[in-house]
Parts: sequence; structure tokens; C-alpha cells
Amino acid sequence: MIPHRHLLAALAATSLVAIGIVAPQPAWAGSVVRVWDAPVLLDSHMPSRFAPAATAAHGTQAAAVWVMGGHVWLTERSVATEVWSAKQDLGTTTGSADVAYGSDGTLAVAFGVNDGLYDNVRLLTRAPGALSFVGTERVPGDEPGPVVGIQVVVSDAASGATPARATVAWVRSGPTGVLRVATPTARAGTLQVVFESGPGPISRFRLVQQGSTPPLLVWLGDTLKPNARVQVLARGIGINAWPLAAAATSVSPASASVKDFAVSGAVDGTTVLAYKVAATDPVPGLFTSTRSAAHVWSVPAHVGGSGAMVSGGSIAAGVGGAAILAWRNIDGGGASTMWVSDRASSSVAWPAAHLLDYLCVACADEPVSDPDVARGPDGSGLIMWNGYGATNGSTAAFVGRGTSWVEQGGIVSNDTAGPGRPLVLADGTTVVFGSGVDAVDFANNILQVREGHLRTTGPSPAGPAVLAGTARVGGRLGCGAPAFAPTPATRAYAWLRNGAVIAGATAAAYTAVAADLGKALQCRVTAAITGPLAGSTAVLSNAVVIALGLAPTPTAGSVAVLGVHRAGVVQTCRVGTWSPAATYVHTFRWLRDGAVISGATASTFLPPAALRAHTLACRVTSSRAGYATGTATSAAVPVA
Repeated sequence: MIPHRHLLAALAATSLVAIGIVAPQPAWAGSVVRVWDAPVLLDSHMPSRFAPAATAAHGTQAAAVWVMGGHVWLTERSVATEVWSAKQDLGTTTGSADVAYGSDGTLAVAFGVNDGLYDNVRLLTRAPGALSFVGTERVPGDEPGPVVGIQVVVSDAASGATPARATVAWVRSGPTGVLRVATPTARAGTLQVVFESGPGPISRFRLVQQGSTPPLLVWLGDTLKPNARVQVLARGIGINAWPLAAAATSVSPASASVKDFAVSGAVDGTTVLAYKVAATDPVPGLFTSTRSAAHVWSVPAHVGGSGAMVSGGSIAAGVGGAAILAWRNIDGGGASTMWVSDRASSSVAWPAAHLLDYLCVACADEPVSDPDVARGPDGSGLIMWNGYGATNGSTAAFVGRGTSWVEQGGIVSNDTAGPGRPLVLADGTTVVFGSGVDAVDFANNILQVREGHLRTTGPSPAGPAVLAGTARVGGRLGCGAPAFAPTPATRAYAWLRNGAVIAGATAAAYTAVAADLGKALQCRVTAAITGPLAGSTAVLSNAVVIALGLAPTPTAGSVAVLGVHRAGVVQTCRVGTWSPAATYVHTFRWLRDGAVISGATASTFLPPAALRAHTLACRVTSSRAGYATGTATSAAVPVA
């Protein structure tokens, strides 16, 4: 994922900022919650305050650079441990710094330097897997003034860079404010200027790397002049194939006086540009234009709900021109309102603006900054801004999509320098940076990072599980799982007897046993999601009480009196063949002329002489635990 960039405070006190490329990710699944870790202190200093850190992400790796004490500092997030490294000193600087990842993991850092004679630009790059940076500098020119705005992107082979190579853009302080772009040359240690905008000043600029297509350079001229326009220039396939400034496309109409802009690119090559038109224009507010993957810009569209009160905002784009646009309005009395519009694709109009928050002049949480927005893996957004507290600041945050947004409360406390600078990593983790005053001693200024990890309770079921079948011992029961959203990777089954799990019963079907007799039986389905948002949801079925199993039945004629049917000769009762086949306990009774003979309960019987001329029969009762008993009587035989 290519990182977002932020227009630097040195260039503008109020600006529209942008989040960079958001890579395609697996959908956030199930009931997802965001759990925020405790803030991690990256740096502290007294008396200087920190400027907002520049940040970048690649998969689940992330980096941040900031300037403090005349030095550029770097920290990186470990993929394996999710721990941020101790700050690393990259060298002295005279201005601002920026950081970017390439799609192959190449890391680039750019910042302004001074060699004692000239102000210059330094580019540090580190190849994937390497431990150290390789430095290059621009050949010094004759234009005075330190670098006050700098940005860097890393292009990959598919966009004409073999291997991955960085592109740097910068503006110096001073009256001319020329915008320059440079790339490393074949000669080690040097940067070659491949583009100059001509006399400035340049008010805003952005380098945008969108997927594997060549980068875009977007800039805005002197906003104090009427009809300032947003200019866009696309680099050719060759490394140094930047056209002249005259070849730039003016995206905003000639009649509009643009005061600010934000731009964001997606991995499919789509770019969404938002720009603020002056309050004095016939139609003030925010306009957007989308550059398709085929490099065609759409007709500018006005964003409903934006108007003359727009201060500034942020945009985050996804594939197909999907984007979240957030901004702040300030009325004549100084009160602020935060707004958002969430568009599903470039083929649909921007929905009506949704009011996030109203912040009054006298209230403690009146914002001091315009919002930042990050777009999550499933299209959900994280919108953040900095607000006053009673004695210090706090970063406010809303999470959601469309018109459904939930306030997260203070994410980074004591944040007096601006909102947290959010990143969204490949696993959905949100990374927020904030700077302000130490809440303990209120003396040191601090820079801190905080992570919001996504946790899911699993997929959402359409209803309970359904138990069906024959609710008696020996009966077959089936556990019907409900539909889940999204479709789970696995389903696990368990059977419960009076609420206790039955050991070994893990199939979707179950045959009731004797131990279930008279007990309440239920099934449980556990559906699980795998991957970075792994989680599971368990649903129970209805309960049924298990009745006695069916009585066994004998094969006709199988129960019989065996032997020579004479008095004084032992007779044997054959137990017969019973269905279903099982191990039964058999008991016996003998009958004389159909009447039970008292005491005759063995499987054999010796008929006395008194039974001559009478009939003899035996009765077999077959039983087993949990089932009703079965009884069968043999045919009566005459006794001679």
C-alpha cells in the first residue's frame, strides 16, 4: 500500500490533505470492533513542538519520519512483533521530510539539507531486505532558500522503474517557489532534475503513485491570484520522461478560483481529486474530478453540502473511484461542523453530505484542525481531527461508512499540533500518530503512536441452529446450521445434554443414547473466519427432551417352546430373533392354558403330570437401557 501524504504546515496553515493508495483487502467480517492499544512514546523534546509526522505503510509494515532538533528521525513497525523501533537519526535537515514504500518494500526518505554552501535535497533509499540506506543528493543549484515542502514516491517495474526507484518533488522557500522533480541518476550519489514548473510561487503540490501506473504530479499556483487552477502532469513510461509544465492538464475550470486541493490514488490506477473553490465564486465549495484507469478525467462535480464555509478536508480513494471525502465548515461566528460524503464508485453521484459533529465556539472540543480520513479494507472510514480540551487537546475520531458513523472518543490525548495521522495496514490495523504536550509534566513535547486492532466476534448468523429428527433414544437427530454472513471458512458441531457438551459428539448428526433419556438435547454450531480478522460465532439450536426408544420386535414364530412336549420332560423357551439387533436382557414366564404359572421364571420348565391334556406356552420379555421393553408369547403346545 502506498502511503498517504500531508501538505506541510510550512506551505499552508489550512489545507486539504490526502490519504494515498489503499490496497485491496479482505472484507472486514462479522461483528468487528476496534481495540485501541495504549499510546507508545516515540520522541520527546523541550521546548520545540513536533510537526505532524509523515507516514507510510506496506502490508503490515509501517514507517514514520519527523523533524526535531534539526534532524530527521525514523521509526518502523516490525511485521513480526508489531513493535515500533527506537528512533533512528537519518541526519541533519533544514526543512521538512517525507517517507514512502514501493510495492516491493523499497523504503525511501527525502528531506532538505545544507552542505554549508547550498541548500539541497537528500534522498535515502533502502532495498527490500537491506539493513542500511543508500544516499543521493541533488547537484546544488543557484536558487537560495531551504526546502519547505518535499514529497517522495517509489515506482515499481510496471510503471517504468527497473528496479524500484524513487521520485522526489520539492519547493523552496522564497519568492519564486519553483516546483522541481528529480530522480536518481545512473551515477551514484546524484539526483537529476527532470521537471521544473517555472516561476512560482507554488501554493500546494502532491506526488501521487497509483498502483503500477506512472506517478502523477499535481500542483496549484499562487492562490492570491484570481482563477488559480489545479494542474496535473503524468510521467511517461521512461524514468525521466516528464513532459514540460506547459503539457499539464488543468483539471479545474478556468472560471474557478481554486484555493486548495486533495488527491488520492488507488491500486487500479484510479485517482480522485477534490478541490476547494473560493467563497467568492458563483458556486463555492468542494468539487471533485476522477481520473479513470484509462487516464481520462471526469467532468468536475460539486459535492452537495459543501459551500462558502469550507475550510479544508481530506480524501481517501479506493478502486473504481470509490472514495470518502471529509471536510470542515467554519461559519461567520467561528463555529465548526464536520461533514462526510462516502461514494461507492465514480459511476454514482456523491451522496448528500452527512453531518458528523457540530462544535461551538465556546465548547471545549472546538477543533483546531481540518480532518484526516483513512479508508479501511472493506471501505469503512476513519475520520480524525484535533480539538481543544479544557487545558489541552485531544484527537477525536469517527469510524463508519455511508451515513453510519460511531464516535471513538479521544484517541490521542494532549494532541495540540494537529490530528493523528492515520494509516490502515493490510490486516485492518489502524495506526495513528499524534503530537502535543506531556500530560504528566506539561513541559516536554511528545510524539506518540497508537494502534487500533480489529477484532471480530465472528460471522453473523441469520438465526439459531435448528434441531430436527426423532427425539427418542436410538433416534437420529440432525443439526441444521443457519446461513452466516460472510460465509465461514469452517463450521464445527457440538451436542449438549442438559447444557453440558457430550464428549466425542462432533458431527452434524447424532443418535440419541440411553444416557440422553429424559434429558434436554441441543446442538451448537460454531462458524469461524480465518485470516487477519479470525474469529468465531456459536449458535445454539432448540432443545428437545429425549423419550424412550422404541420397543424391540421379534421375528414371527421365533419365540417357541422346544423339546418333547410330555410331562416330566424339560421344556426350553427359545428367546427368538429380535429387531433391531442388540444386546438384550431376556426374562421368561411360562403359561398353562394362557395363565401364568406362579414361580416359573426360568428359560426352562419341567411340566408336572398335572399339565397332561393342557397347553403350555412361554413368554419372553426383551429389554435394554433407554428403550421400551418388547414382549412375545410362543405358540401354545399340548402336553401329553
